[in-house]
This record gives sequence, structure tokens and C-alpha cells, in this order.
Amino acid sequence: GRFAEAAREYQAALAVNPDYVAAHISLGAVLMVQGQADEAIDHLRAAARLDPDSAGAHYNLGIAFGYQGQLAESARHYREAILSEPNYAEAHNNLGQVLSAQGRLADAIQHLREAGRLMPDSADIRNNLGAALSRQGNLEEAISYFRRALELESGHLGARENLDIALKRAGSAARARP
Repeated sequence: GRFAEAAREYQAALAVNPDYVAAHISLGAVLMVQGQADEAIDHLRAAARLDPDSAGAHYNLGIAFGYQGQLAESARHYREAILSEPNYAEAHNNLGQVLSAQGRLADAIQHLREAGRLMPDSADIRNNLGAALSRQGNLEEAISYFRRALELESGHLGARENLDIALKRAGSAARARP
């Protein structure tokens, strides 16, 4: 109910002023939540056309393309958001996740470290960095990040699961050594 109402409000604002960047971005975000990614992308692209330096437009385009599995396009828009706002922690975090999914672990870890520097109290970022490090085979450091995520948020299920897996992998690796 509330999302449909919000969408109508943003559409009404755009009927009055079709160049209202913030309304395009907000409508795009609402449409994404409603599962209307194509229409969301149309509005977010309009916002980016109207204001090419809009970090919010590019960040949300990154999310929308990620939902559609278009990782290269998603990464491109997260990079654009970071160019506009270098300290945009969420954009660094999301770019890191996309790069990790693409197997570009060194680049992913660089962006996740930057996100962690910008948001040191984020359990999600610590967990994401730990996951990338684990995929890279750096289990000791990954374990430390999973533990830090759990210190920040004791009920973080992803960090708990990832820690358990990393500890088992580290134990197996230790047993396999001569």
C-alpha cells in the first residue's frame, strides 16, 4: 500500500516537473522494491541524463542492473556514483560485491576495504569483506572480519554462517598440511 502511494506521489511530482531529478530517483527506487526493474531503470536513466553527476541515480542504477544480473552495467554505475561521491561507502560496498561475483577478487577487496574504512561499524561490510577474502583463500583474515561483524551485530546470520564455513575450511587446510 505505502509503496503504491509513494509511486503515485512521485508520478504526480513528475507530471508537474518532468525534470525533477530527485523524483525520478525516488520513483525508480520504489519501482525496484515493487519488482518493476525495467520501469525503475527508465526513471533512473532519466535522472542520470538530467544530472550526470547524480551519485544517487548511478547508485540506484547499479542496484537495478544487479537485480537483473547485468553485473558489468551494475559495476559501471557504482563506479559513476563513486566518481561523483568518492566517500560513498554503500557504493564501494556494492561495487565490491559485484566485482566479487565477477571473480575480480583483488578489485573487490580494495572497494570493500574502502567501504569498511568509511563505515567502520557496519557488520554487513565486514561480512562482505570476509566473504571476498575467503573466496581469495585468505582464511585467517576472513575469519577475523567475520568475527568483527559478529562483535558489531551478534545476530548477523550471514557472518555466523560464513565464520563456521571458514573455520571448517581452515581446519581442513591445517589437517591437509604435512
